[in-house]
This record gives sequence, C-alpha cells and structure tokens, in this order.
Amino acid sequence: MGRLGCFSADIILRYNSRDLNGNEEDSSEFIMGVKENIFWKKAYTINEPLEDYPGNSIIAQEEMQFCLSCGWQNEERTLPEKYFSLRVENIVAHEKTEAWGKIENSLLDICKTLSLQLNIHNCNKQSFQPKVQWENDSINWSVKPYEPYESLLDKLSEPVEYVDQNGMKHICIQVQSKIEMKVSTSCILYGYLDKNEFLSLLNLEIDEKLKFLIEEYFIALGSENMNSKFFHLFAIIEFIEKEYAGLAGANKMLSVENVNEVLQEIKGKLHSEADKSKQILSTLKGNLSRMTDIGRAQKLANILNRLKICNLQECGNEVAIDKGSMQKLIDLRNHYFHGDSGKENEKLLKIDIAVAELMEICLRVIQYKISDIQLQNEIV
Repeated sequence: MGRLGCFSADIILRYNSRDLNGNEEDSSEFIMGVKENIFWKKAYTINEPLEDYPGNSIIAQEEMQFCLSCGWQNEERTLPEKYFSLRVENIVAHEKTEAWGKIENSLLDICKTLSLQLNIHNCNKQSFQPKVQWENDSINWSVKPYEPYESLLDKLSEPVEYVDQNGMKHICIQVQSKIEMKVSTSCILYGYLDKNEFLSLLNLEIDEKLKFLIEEYFIALGSENMNSKFFHLFAIIEFIEKEYAGLAGANKMLSVENVNEVLQEIKGKLHSEADKSKQILSTLKGNLSRMTDIGRAQKLANILNRLKICNLQECGNEVAIDKGSMQKLIDLRNHYFHGDSGKENEKLLKIDIAVAELMEICLRVIQYKISDIQLQNEIV
C-alpha cells in the first residue's frame, strides 16, 4: 500500500453568482464574502498496520486543518471574489485517492452549509439561487512525509509496544495537530457572511428529517431547470403537510361511524364482482376518512402561518401566505405532476415565480427546524 504521507489540498468552491434572468452582456451579480477568515478542525484516528512489521501498528489521534477564505477584487478589500478558496491540511493517507475519500463528505457538508447561508441572506430568490460546488479540475494537491510514521519506522528497532487481550502487539503514538478553516464569498450586490452563523450551521447535529429537507433544497439550487427545481421544492411542502398535520386546524367531516354507515349503504347497491366491490369500498373508505372541513390550500396556509411564515417578498412586493397563494402553488403542482388539464383555460402561476416563492418558503421551514433542534440542544 505504500508509506503514509501528509496531504494538503487547495480547492475552489464556486457558485453561480449571475442573474438567472440576465444575459452574458448585461447581468447583475450576487456575491457574498467574509471580513475575517473562519477556522475549525476535525479530529480523526489513524490506526494502520505496518506491512513490513507484522503485528505492529501505528495509532495516532490527528486533526485535519481547514481554511476557507476569499480573495478580493479591489485593493480596498471591500468587493470579494466570486468563489471560496478552501485549503485542507494534515490529511494522513497512503495516496491521493485515499486522502480525497477522507475529506469528500466534509466538503459536501461545507458546500451545503454555504449554499444554505448564502440563500438565507439572499433577498431576491427569483434572480439568484446560488449553489456552492467544488471544482474537480482545479484541485491542487501536495504531500510531505508523515513525520510520526517516519519516526516510528526509524526507531522500530527499539519500539514502545504493548500486547492486547488478543495477543496483538501494537505501537502507539499520540499526535496533536490544529485545524483551521476560512469561508468567504463575493458579489457585485455584495455582503459578508457571519463566521459564527457558518460554524453553528456546519457543526449542527441534524436528524434524518432535517437532512432530507436540506438535501432537497440543495439539489434545487444552482442551474437546474425550473421543473426540476419545482419538483424538489414541492417535496419539502409535502413533507411539512404530513409532519405538521396537527397544525392545519382541520376537522374531519365524518366520524368512523358515519363512514361505516355510508359504506354499508353503498355496499348494498353494488353489483360488481367481489374483488371489484372490495376495491371500490376500500378507496371510498380512505377518501371519506380523510375528508376535512377545509381544503388542502387552507391547511397548508395554516401550517405555515403557525410556523411563523405569514408572508414573503416577491420582487419588492409582499405576498401573504394564505389560501389563495397556496392554491396557486398547488394548481401548478397538479398541472406538472399529473398533467391536470383542469386549469388549462385559467392563468397558472409562472413556474419561475413559483420556484422563487418556494425557495423562500422552504428555506424558512428549514430555518424553523434548525431553530427547533438548537433549542432542544440548549434544553439538554
């Protein structure tokens, strides 16, 4: 497998800063940056057998060092560049492929965190939907000998060793390193990300539900086509309809007894084959049991309002989260998901506007979930 080395990687994290509705010659930009570098570390364990010395291992506690920073477009250092520069150091591995495997998940978390943070501070989601991604072709690697490993090999003639309960001999070396990381973004419409907010989001322990929401939102960002964006964002809407059904303020129209009475009445008038009758009654039972005194649009509006999402900004105008605005989104959803022709002669909401609205709604749902997790962590 070869000798252990200490790898470093310089990585460009780029995002689409241009107006989605602009052209190459005339297009505004959205760029964010940080005024100071952001540092953090990630600990991991080295436990490697020594191939040339059977029964011997090197065990070390290491920390990868991250530094995420941005350059500047002017001497005054007020206008950031349009990308992040990430440096990762102290990646102990045998080869570059193994080193990449040790940082890939961390990079994905960093890209998702930055994408989320950029859009939190983006007030024009119809024009800008930045998604941060790394550039594979521009990654620059360097490697140097891993000193604890080299020292161990040099001193192996007089090793410090112990034998575990299974009779395996080990050589232990404990190593302490530091990790640094910096973050930045830049833009013509420019601002600066908050270091503490970034680190708080990056280090948040999320559950599977929040992980799903962030993943769907992240996929919807960037330069994907509008239909794809809409589908991924509406998956978040359907999630909250189920997750927060208790906040919808809806009452069932029929009790269990009422449903059974209706089914008995219908059953006596069916002349279909037994299997067909069973299917018909089963479908009717499900539909009757789900019937409520308010429709889907009002229930969705109630849920969002109780999550303190009562309005949103659209091209400088305030849009209320109510039955009417939610019905427009649902109508568009039915049109694309089911080919519903019932609204063909009516004016459907333009999909780019719908995506911009969903970008804001879904982001605020994610922020609500994040706040809820943070509050629970404080209580514990």
